[in-house]
Amino acid sequence: MMTQMAPGMMRGSKIKGVDVYGPDNQKVGDIDDLLVDRDGKVQAVVIGVGGFLGIGEKDVAIPYAELQWMSNEEARTATNTTGAGGVATPTPPRTGQPATTGSTGTTGTAGTGMAASDSAAPDRAKISMTKDQLKAAPEFHYSANTAARSTTGNTNPPASTTAPGTAPKQ
Repeated sequence: MMTQMAPGMMRGSKIKGVDVYGPDNQKVGDIDDLLVDRDGKVQAVVIGVGGFLGIGEKDVAIPYAELQWMSNEEARTATNTTGAGGVATPTPPRTGQPATTGSTGTTGTAGTGMAASDSAAPDRAKISMTKDQLKAAPEFHYSANTAARSTTGNTNPPASTTAPGTAPKQ
């Protein structure tokens, strides 16, 4: 039994809604959902891309390992230390992941991306895909049913065979 969160843990409820930025530090969407396997490991996040106020938005699933969690301070530092091609160097590892020897010269937890006021909430996430790449990516469907309906272009349920205003035959 746990009595408190361990360092590097994040609350799933605080991840939902986090803004996601591309390699050019432009917002590409926000996290709508987490996809968890039966062992409790987060496999992917669902990012809402495009649209305006949720209208015309599509969902794209990104493997969790491709996210880099950042605090606002880390984001400002990355923007100020951007090298050629718009890529910040060095890139801190994801929250809760051990730093690899060679990238920082040490081992331990780095790149937490946690707000000082709430150690369970990252400020933002960064991915390597741009907004245009995400818009071109295949749409994520929560079930095979929704995928089948959207590929046929029919998003409405089948029409009733009973004429309006008449009771069904018994």
